[in-house]
Amino acid sequence: MEATDQFDVVGFGSTVVTMWSGIRYANPANKAEALAYLEGGGLVLIGTTATYPALQYPFSHYTTTMLSVFLVTDGAPTASTGTTAEIIRDTPVWLSTWPSCDFTAVGVQAIGTLETFLQQLSAACDGLYISR
Repeated sequence: MEATDQFDVVGFGSTVVTMWSGIRYANPANKAEALAYLEGGGLVLIGTTATYPALQYPFSHYTTTMLSVFLVTDGAPTASTGTTAEIIRDTPVWLSTWPSCDFTAVGVQAIGTLETFLQQLSAACDGLYISR
């Protein structure tokens, strides 16, 4: 990321949490703070997997046009917070509000239905799927 780029870290388990109360410039100090936060376990979340509200969050809270959205998950979405069909249907619509926004889904040890979901979501968003 360039120093003029902006970012936030949005985590999700049973709830959606953010590292900051809004986006910040990707200057060296903010990138170092985010890296230390992630490496220090700042986003160790447990419980259900609130994928739908986590994906919806940047589109409903940030007015700045984003260039990239990354979804990194090790768990299948919990239906009570949004079914896989709803996520696949709605995420491309949200992305269309930011015309040049790229989407990448990263599945951490994703197998079976989680991997299939992430592949379908990435395809629906004209995005990229990465398996880790």
